[in-house]
Amino acid sequence: MKFDLHVHSIHSNDGSATPKEIIGQARKHGVNGLAVTDHNTLEGAIQARSEAAGMKDFVVVRGIEVSAKEGHVLVYGIDEPIVKGLPSADVVRRAIELGGIAVAAHPFRFWTGIGEKTLRKVDFAAIEGLNSRSHKAANARAREIAVELRKPSIGGSDAHVLGMIGVGVTIFDSPIESEEQAIDLISKGKCHPEGISSSPAMGIRTAFGNFTGGLHRGAKKI
Repeated sequence: MKFDLHVHSIHSNDGSATPKEIIGQARKHGVNGLAVTDHNTLEGAIQARSEAAGMKDFVVVRGIEVSAKEGHVLVYGIDEPIVKGLPSADVVRRAIELGGIAVAAHPFRFWTGIGEKTLRKVDFAAIEGLNSRSHKAANARAREIAVELRKPSIGGSDAHVLGMIGVGVTIFDSPIESEEQAIDLISKGKCHPEGISSSPAMGIRTAFGNFTGGLHRGAKKI
């Protein structure tokens, strides 16, 4: 089964689509499930889950992209947000306390990636090994270190617009009918990332956007 585990909605300050539009686009392109992972809020995830209620062929995993001290961390399966600015280790600990898992998002991205030192120090449940807004070398390095650290690897589009949904995905080895099943398979490494990395030009635009956005926020990360 094919899930896009990194999607942003209008509840992120840089997203452009509603949860309903996101689900419609995903289903149209053969995606079996997704996680709306807005920046530091669960509003998009909650709305997406409500929109998907009653759909037997589509699964929504609750998600949030937490701005940790070192960089961004994806958290799945929780029902209350985790405050931003915490050290990554505390985000991981809080995710577990809330019944979820924490995944290192695009770890080698300039400005918002947590970097190799944190990857080696913090016990993430998995590493995002394919992010369609990260360049090929960064994704390759993320997958390499996931293998080295014996961590599962997932994929996602990091879509902020409808057209990118499903460009990067996580392929699961077994059928999934619930959020709990998806999280269990991620934790057990019974999945792998697939998809397209960012082009060099898009990578430059992403890095520039992150940098200028940070300047507008007073040199603070999202």
